[in-house]
Amino acid sequence: PVVAGLPLPAFWRQLQRLSKKEEADALGQKVLHFRTKYAWPLTIPSSDIMSAAASEAFQFLPPRSPTWRPMLVIIPRLLCTAKCPMEQYHKLAMFMLEANFRADMEYPDGAGLL
Repeated sequence: PVVAGLPLPAFWRQLQRLSKKEEADALGQKVLHFRTKYAWPLTIPSSDIMSAAASEAFQFLPPRSPTWRPMLVIIPRLLCTAKCPMEQYHKLAMFMLEANFRADMEYPDGAGLL
């Protein structure tokens, strides 16, 4: 299986690298439990988040310098549940976090996200 856009072994290694051993086990179980409970795919496809992305309520700001970290900015006033269900906004946030999780593999110390 592919989780967060990564083959399961790569996902697991990344999870262990970015957290304490005990936390990695619990986090992995929480991810799988949540996705199963709410029938979310193990990797959020872009087709699930198009309306939410068009709202521009979530913005990913890449680092401007090698010592800076990327930032996810949420602008609540741009959230509109008349145009897009709240679940799609949640999936968009997860989609962006998954992208950062994958990108973080490039940094030995874990670039993280603010």
